[in-house]
Amino acid sequence: MLDTPETMRAFNRIILENNELYRDAARALNLSENPFWILYSLRDCGGAITQSELVRRMGTSKQTVNSALKALLRDGLIVLEEGHRAKPVSLTEKGEALCAASVDIVRAQEESALTSLTSEEQAQMIALFDRWTQALRARLAENGLAHAQSARKE
Repeated sequence: MLDTPETMRAFNRIILENNELYRDAARALNLSENPFWILYSLRDCGGAITQSELVRRMGTSKQTVNSALKALLRDGLIVLEEGHRAKPVSLTEKGEALCAASVDIVRAQEESALTSLTSEEQAQMIALFDRWTQALRARLAENGLAHAQSARKE
């Protein structure tokens, strides 16, 4: 029988270590954490992304995202598409160049790290983490601490 509290401590340690890895990478690339995650999200989605989607992806407040967006706008790295209620965000040419020299490097290292797992292990890791996330969502929703539906957008 597994020691559930010890398992959660180990799981949380891994999550915190991953968070620290990304914080350190952003710092090494001379990027603040929130702008890094906005640029990462823009690369991940492959194009424009709405501000509300950035809030969802980053798991932070609208104010935090808006503050980071203002800095990226000021630096000429992104543009907000006017005329849309949701105001999609996209990269400028300067932003594309910065991503190539920063976010793309991190993403390449993520992909390289994944190759340390077999295809089966990769699929198992994703399936187990997804299953745990959905079980946690259900438990939290039962206690009024989360929405019952999945926030995933595939």
